[in-house]
Amino acid sequence: MDLAHTLPPPSPSAPPHVQRFGCLKRAVDDCKNHKWFVTMDWDALYDQRVTPPIKPTVSDPFDVSNFDDWGPDNHPIQHYVKSGKEYERTWDLEF
Repeated sequence: MDLAHTLPPPSPSAPPHVQRFGCLKRAVDDCKNHKWFVTMDWDALYDQRVTPPIKPTVSDPFDVSNFDDWGPDNHPIQHYVKSGKEYERTWDLEF
């Protein structure tokens, strides 16, 4: 729980980019040295020698079957409609 309490901004008056845990004076070392990660072998993680706790089965690099289907995009496609203004007829003449 201590890690979760360090994630919110330490000071509401500080600019947003300096309020984030890991963006303070000691940068990523604040995260890596936190007691929650005491058992983490960072060199093994960097060298990809850490066994992941969950390894999903995928059929190919583009297999998204392990993700929930959220349906179509909520934003309808907005097609361009010409307004008949001069710049629409002449903007690309120099190309």
